[in-house]
Amino acid sequence: MDYSEIKSTSLSTVALVGNPNSGKSSLFNILSGLNQRVGNFPGVTVERKLAKLHLGDRDLNLIDLPGVNSLYPKSEDERITSDVLSQAGNLDHPNRVLVLTDATQLRRGIAFCMQVMDMGFPTTLVVNMIDLLEAENMKLDTAKLSGHLGIPVFEISVLKNRGIAELKQHLTHDPPPPSAPFLQIPPAFRAMLEEVGQFLPQANDFQRYRRLLLNSSDEHIPPMDLERIRQLGKLTPKVRQQLINNELLVRLDRADEILEDVLMAPPTPAKRRTEQVDRLFTHPVWGYVIFVGILLLIFQSIFAWAEYPMSWIEMGMGAIKDGVVALMPESWLRDLLVDGIITGIEGIVIFVPQIAFLFFFISILEDSGYMARAVYIMDRIMRPFGFSGRSVIPLMGGMACAIPSIMMTRSISSPKERLITILVTPLISCSARIPVYTLLIALFIAPSQEYAFFDARGLVMTGLYFLGFFMALMVAWVFKHVLKYESRGVFVMELPAYRMPQWKNIGLTVGQKSWSFIAEAGKIIFAVSIILWVLVRFGPAEEKEQIQSTYQALIDQAPADQVDSLQYAQQSALHNASFAAVLGKTIEPVIRPLGYDWKIGISLITSFAAREVFVSTMSIIYQQDDPAEAEDEDTGRLRLVQRLQKEKHPETGKPIYSLATVLSLLIFYAFAMQCVSTLAVTRKEAGWKWALIMVTYLSALAYFAAWGTHALVSFWIG
Repeated sequence: MDYSEIKSTSLSTVALVGNPNSGKSSLFNILSGLNQRVGNFPGVTVERKLAKLHLGDRDLNLIDLPGVNSLYPKSEDERITSDVLSQAGNLDHPNRVLVLTDATQLRRGIAFCMQVMDMGFPTTLVVNMIDLLEAENMKLDTAKLSGHLGIPVFEISVLKNRGIAELKQHLTHDPPPPSAPFLQIPPAFRAMLEEVGQFLPQANDFQRYRRLLLNSSDEHIPPMDLERIRQLGKLTPKVRQQLINNELLVRLDRADEILEDVLMAPPTPAKRRTEQVDRLFTHPVWGYVIFVGILLLIFQSIFAWAEYPMSWIEMGMGAIKDGVVALMPESWLRDLLVDGIITGIEGIVIFVPQIAFLFFFISILEDSGYMARAVYIMDRIMRPFGFSGRSVIPLMGGMACAIPSIMMTRSISSPKERLITILVTPLISCSARIPVYTLLIALFIAPSQEYAFFDARGLVMTGLYFLGFFMALMVAWVFKHVLKYESRGVFVMELPAYRMPQWKNIGLTVGQKSWSFIAEAGKIIFAVSIILWVLVRFGPAEEKEQIQSTYQALIDQAPADQVDSLQYAQQSALHNASFAAVLGKTIEPVIRPLGYDWKIGISLITSFAAREVFVSTMSIIYQQDDPAEAEDEDTGRLRLVQRLQKEKHPETGKPIYSLATVLSLLIFYAFAMQCVSTLAVTRKEAGWKWALIMVTYLSALAYFAAWGTHALVSFWIG
């Protein structure tokens, strides 16, 4: 996205910064409403949100920067925030800053705010979740806090829409810059700062000091000048780190002094509800039981609750096809629209409710504070396999999509741990696999089938997600030894207080994610549907003419009650002589050991563009209805399932979609590379070498696991 499309350089820019889990995204959504644009920061693939605010008679640019704990970054996304604030030449460099902090984590929030103030920005401290603080009979004296810091301080509750109007009013005026810095720079650095000043003329003393501590890495400085800066004072990495640690401790100590004066608590406060709940949710045994139960509930709901909207979408798409047939004369263009494009799009749009429910539950887990607990308890399990808790976040994000999850690995400081996480993330089943799983599970489990009061389909899908996670651990263990990596770091995180999810924010997130799914999948499906329809519709001319003449002769001589069956047989023969069949039969010897025929082979090829295309491909390939079912009132989804269940192998007469074949397909899609976009983002993040290693090992793993599954189940059931 072009920068000029997002931000108006003539307007004042306000940066929204804060610690992770402080409610920053929720506040951004409230301030911006729907007037926001999502793009990437220049040169990187980390998502950024920008909005134009119209407040009173004033217009502002609002930019939401990645959450950080300090301006000394440890990961790529933290470096973005650091660079935007410290480099005056950065396109996103703000005129003023809103620092958002969690009222239950004021110590680190105030320390970070002081660091931002020392950069010289007009700063406003916004204390979110003030209602949670008050629920513990604690009171924050914002007037005193404002006096200590010398900047405006606002209390808000994003959840209860409290203090938002006052904050908006405040944004219509420019606060003055801080009067004095909090950090006392060591005197020994004064001479160095004067020398650095010629290279960083737009920076203040603290920005220059910070550049020295960061080894003066700045892309805007000429290489020769940069080398001179690095030599100033001969700072070794060890000395720099000691100075950084000392600075952060000084700020935390100052924050403690301020809090003693501004935070009033009862003499004997009751134990916080969060700590009481965490005794259960982070328990060494019950914590995992609850986590599994939550996942099971999610997948049960995906099947049970999504059925009605899926049926409505199906009826709507059917009405669209009927309308096109009624309005257009019979022609190849009508066939392309009805049997190609609309049928292909229907095959994926129908699963949008299931995707929406998945994003809905993930958003609730994140907004309520539970996702941080899941990360905490999973850290215990994953550390022996080369992971830390930081790896859990992108892996769990893989349940939605692998692409942003691979980008999220930038928060992992260890290069080897980050690489391992990237390589195994595609093994976590993403939302695009839900349509594939749903169709295949329906081939051997009826909607009414239950086991111990649970929907059997939900149990199978839960099992597939755990299978992917288990395999991710096994593969990570292998890469850990190949790369000779031993996790030595200690994962430290502050668990946010539990809070009621903000439903408006969740609704906005679900809407954006669902529409993104439709838009991204729609573009791919549109292109694939046209190509696939052409391949299915046309074939070698001589063979097609031979089939038509042979069957026409039979039809001319057949009794009236056999004409429909012969016409259907003719269409099937033409179908098997199409270019799609030629391509599919070329690769059929390779996939036959897995129990697949050429039609499945075509679906495997097209689904590499996007996993969900598998369903659309099946819908197009099996678009001809059996005359015996022409008057059937079943939905298109059910007709496709029934058609697949009846499909026979032309040589053996056995069902193509036997239990062995269906389970083999499920295993294949659980392990195979997710899509070409995943390959592309892996190449960008880790390089071509590791991208090729990823696609090779995933393809081999999927193939041999599917082959073993088919052989074992075939032997078991005879």
